[in-house]
Amino acid sequence: MGDSDVASSLYSGAGDVWRARIGVIYGTAGANQLFNGSSELDKTGYTYNYKEMRMKMQLASLSAGVDAPWGTGISALLPYAWLRYDDWNTDGGDAKPLNTSDFGDSEVRIRQNLLQPFGLAPLSGSIQWPRLFATFGVVIPNRAAYSSNTVKELSISRGAWWLIGELEAHLDLPKNFGLSLTGGYRTAVTYAAAPDADPTNGLGWGDEYRTGLSARYILDMPVLEGAANYFVPKRLLFLANGEYLYRNQSTLVENADVGRLPYKDSGGRTISVTPTFMIGYNDAWSVTASARIPVYRFVNGEQPVQYTSFFFGLNWSWSSTPKTADLGKVAERGQAPTTAEIGKLLVPGKYTLIDYWATWCEPCGRLGVKLEQELPAKAGVALARVDATAWEAEDWAKYLPGAPGIPVLDVYDREGKLIVRLQGDDCFGYAAHLPADATQVAP
Repeated sequence: MGDSDVASSLYSGAGDVWRARIGVIYGTAGANQLFNGSSELDKTGYTYNYKEMRMKMQLASLSAGVDAPWGTGISALLPYAWLRYDDWNTDGGDAKPLNTSDFGDSEVRIRQNLLQPFGLAPLSGSIQWPRLFATFGVVIPNRAAYSSNTVKELSISRGAWWLIGELEAHLDLPKNFGLSLTGGYRTAVTYAAAPDADPTNGLGWGDEYRTGLSARYILDMPVLEGAANYFVPKRLLFLANGEYLYRNQSTLVENADVGRLPYKDSGGRTISVTPTFMIGYNDAWSVTASARIPVYRFVNGEQPVQYTSFFFGLNWSWSSTPKTADLGKVAERGQAPTTAEIGKLLVPGKYTLIDYWATWCEPCGRLGVKLEQELPAKAGVALARVDATAWEAEDWAKYLPGAPGIPVLDVYDREGKLIVRLQGDDCFGYAAHLPADATQVAP
């Protein structure tokens, strides 16, 4: 589920605009009871006892979030789950199915771009720095859906308040590829107990640590004019994430005279792989599909162990009108460029797009493909490209003053006067700034 959110975040990008998003996620998963493997020294292997515990779960979640222009975002997740547990030990006979459904634990997160508040940019000359993010969150339990009897009853909630901390680094590579490194920590700040039980005697969940490495590839599709643009994919994203999860042992009060002791049937390690496929139909709508596949797992004692899970999502997003970058010495809106080198690139009698790009800039490559595919059909538009791959500091100050990074796209009218300067993801919506006579189909 989280991987679909990451894909959505990478797809939408960042910028000096307000963004809002909402999504619906459906998932299906299951688990079986696992025996043998109660310690590192136990090398007998794992044995599944399917008649002790078999669980199936369906999950529907609503996610929503808002991102501010200064790089701060807040998001919330509200899950609803259906659980089925086949109790084969009832009366020593056939399985007795136990079913329950309720809201699960909700999450609220605040995510901050670590570079943006300080005026720093992920791009600096010919060196590209990764985009860095920090997240702080809280998990709000639905204690009514928690049961302290983990053998004969079902629990949708984990019954405790949790704190979440995460760090992310996203690096864009040439040819539409990218890498992401994530690390996370969760700690329970209350004990888990059923509503009618003494909370001080509840289960003390062990801390959790996660680290993940993702590789992604973005493919921009040819854009069709008119209504077909809403039904034909605009962009495809492929993401593969590998994650290592470590769960510390929990604690439990089994005897009031002894106090809190480690709970032997808790804790362990899991390595999983999650491939994610995302289709963006336009600037607002996208769908995702992912599968979380365990490739290694070790648990302490007897625990239900989850097998392959599948998730599907529908996402909608909105962004405010982007601000234009400070044009500085290059040109003022409605004026001709003051830099002679830029003035020579303008084509008289046509609307001219000037694309500032670099080989190390992944979004620049995607924008270049889009422009080369679309502009030949527009008779009134010309394209000029400015290579910033080897620029020094004085080049950035001369041609892109005030622009925190690239791609940057300048749109000039037929008289050589600047209409607008676009930056980042806003460059992909350049057609909205062209008058009707510029988009006429070439004969």
